[in-house]
Amino acid sequence: MPQANLKEQFAPQFLGVNLRNDRARIEDTEMASAINADFHTLPGGIQSRNGRQKQFTTALTGGIVRYLYRNRTNARRYQIVGRNLYRNQISIFSSLSTNLITTAFQARPLNELTTFTYFADDAFMRKDDGTTLGLWGISPPGTAPTAAAGAGGLTGSYQCRYTWAKLVAGVIVSESSPSPASAAVALSGGGLSMTNLNPSPDPQVTHIVLYRTLAGGSVFYRETTISNTTSTSVLAVADVTMAANIPLETDNSIPPLASWATHWKETAWLCRETANPHYLRFSRRFRPDTFPADNFLELGNPDDPLMCAYPGGEAMAAFSRLTKYRVVGNQESGFAFAEAVSHRGTPSPFGVTYYSGGLVFVARDGIFVTDLSGPDFQLAEDILPLFFAQPVNGFNPINWDAANTIRLAYFKDRVYFAYPSGGNVLPDTVAVLSMKTKKWYFYQYPTAITSFLIEEDQDRLTAGDSVGFVYTIERGYGDDTTTVPLTVETKDYMGEDSAIRRKIFHFFRVDADVPVGETLTATFFVDGVTQRTVTIIGARTKTLAALPESSVGFQWRVKLAYTGSQQVKVYGVDAVWIALEAA
Repeated sequence: MPQANLKEQFAPQFLGVNLRNDRARIEDTEMASAINADFHTLPGGIQSRNGRQKQFTTALTGGIVRYLYRNRTNARRYQIVGRNLYRNQISIFSSLSTNLITTAFQARPLNELTTFTYFADDAFMRKDDGTTLGLWGISPPGTAPTAAAGAGGLTGSYQCRYTWAKLVAGVIVSESSPSPASAAVALSGGGLSMTNLNPSPDPQVTHIVLYRTLAGGSVFYRETTISNTTSTSVLAVADVTMAANIPLETDNSIPPLASWATHWKETAWLCRETANPHYLRFSRRFRPDTFPADNFLELGNPDDPLMCAYPGGEAMAAFSRLTKYRVVGNQESGFAFAEAVSHRGTPSPFGVTYYSGGLVFVARDGIFVTDLSGPDFQLAEDILPLFFAQPVNGFNPINWDAANTIRLAYFKDRVYFAYPSGGNVLPDTVAVLSMKTKKWYFYQYPTAITSFLIEEDQDRLTAGDSVGFVYTIERGYGDDTTTVPLTVETKDYMGEDSAIRRKIFHFFRVDADVPVGETLTATFFVDGVTQRTVTIIGARTKTLAALPESSVGFQWRVKLAYTGSQQVKVYGVDAVWIALEAA
């Protein structure tokens, strides 16, 4: 016969972890702790997280894979490992800045045939065509040409200058600022002879472009181009023809050293410039190799340096440590900026990611969504203690001294937040937010996750680690040859009776799907004291586990652990008891 007064509490649904409240006061659908449990894929249930798979088998020299980029046009992959730059796992540069911030974007300049990958670093500014890592921009000639009278039909006083340029199919695609001007030469029915035309040492330069004034004028017009190996020429086109030619651009400056680069509105953008940390610089439109000195926006002041910039649609976001800005406009009408409504910045340049509702970013008081025009929306409510130096339920708080190592990614309705906890200086934990349920859970990997690359077109989330490897994550059941250890702890349940009513617990059970040949370990606690540990096998057997007579107390919880080569799923837990005392 059924025993009188038996009561049962079933927890049939799990949505995520809550570290904000005491484990006895969180919702029944919330967990007190979970490591390597995926709450997103199986709605209402738990499954051990998917694994990760190496993209190559030999570690890259340099240790920490701190940045990843893929040129979507030519599919070349780049890895920044320590101070080394790799192209498809082959080292192409080994002296990056010790500041350890490097970024990249892809662009095809006007009339170019090649889509380049551009790299910004405090030690170098380069571009790569897939074969050659070259200079970003063309430096100008340093000496003036020598001008003298030659053969021709010009009359008056003339000067000349020259530039270095790259031509593709006879069209200039990149050009330097000009040389100093020559001395004026008086001609009377002659031509302007140019000598001392120094060839450029830059391999990307194919031609020298020659400019001269009209008689007595000060504006220089393009007359002709000659091979980069030619050192002399004579200019003799009639002034009436020259007046219709292209005038000289006097400021085709190369980009300054900066560690953050992006591309928006057919324009290259730079920030994190050491000399001007609050400047947001931009190139000429369609010409990412040229940065006129006046092409910049001054955002805030040097005491609050810019951390990063993220383009999107009709606006670009520029973050400083303390605030953020909305940049709008175009090259024709000009660019403008305004500080966002919510004055909240980020300490983590890579702690920003795109989301369909705007941008998600890390701040010292949480993780927020912003559209730059309205208030920020908090996403990290349930895990806020970690942001304020409070350890909770075995989770150490964020180590803000290593904020530069924080990484954020949004992929398939989930936000991945890799952060260093406790005394760690690299991200040892990845907190994951399901944007469907707005609930968090936590992953830990055998090595730190130190970079993310979102590849929507490849349906892939890629991550670099701390020992020179790159992985596809959320793939397979294991971390290569390593199994994925699952550990979860429920809240402290008290049943329908109040928390001050003692109970004697008779049974508990776990509703789980355990693969053939695998076992799930379940431990039952009363008032935080272990009462019994059992192993669970089979597909949703729901076997009742008897508890010892000493299982007396007020609250109960279950801890589940699994380490195997497959994937376990958990649908619910329950406990059976008799109340001993009147409320």
